Amino acid sequence: MSVILATTLRYVMQTLGQKYTSSANAALVMILEPVWTVVLSVLWYGEQLSTLKMVGCVLILFSLVMYRTHGRFRLFNIGRINNHQ
Repeated sequence: MSVILATTLRYVMQTLGQKYTSSANAALVMILEPVWTVVLSVLWYGEQLSTLKMVGCVLILFSLVMYRTHGRFRLFNIGRINNHQ
């Protein structure tokens, strides 16, 4: 019974919260949901973080960075001239 209540409460709160934000921010929340699930399961239940879960989280975070930078993400600015002084 508590699982049904918790799931229902989360769904209602998420739906209400998305009503007051932009679609881009709502998409970010939805993209990060699996990452938060893994982090909370490790912290709360002491679950082991397997390599596959770690790779999945890294891929999700990388895709988020690529989305937010419109594909122009560079880890280092090697070879680029900085005109801002």
